[in-house]
Amino acid sequence: MRLAARNVFLNKSLSAKIAGFGPRQGDDEDESGKKERIPLKWMAPECLNKTGTASEKSDVWSYGISIWEIFSIGATPYEDVRSRDLPKWIKQGNRLSKPEYTDD
Repeated sequence: MRLAARNVFLNKSLSAKIAGFGPRQGDDEDESGKKERIPLKWMAPECLNKTGTASEKSDVWSYGISIWEIFSIGATPYEDVRSRDLPKWIKQGNRLSKPEYTDD
């Protein structure tokens, strides 16, 4: 649920490692006791209402959002869409635009 470019790290041999996954089952609070926010903008459409419907395709969607984030040089996905409006926006067929620094 936390797949985002900010969670991709490089080790000494420049191999990419992904960290920061969570939350763990039954763990809905962070270290300070605050309720943890779910990063909706990285979640696949089928997971926006119920995470039990997740599949390998859901992982591909989240990976694609992370790749978009990298190719857009760290831009926030769906920057002009509020998180609470995102499910409706996606169901209407809207998608992220092509990052500026990518080929057609």
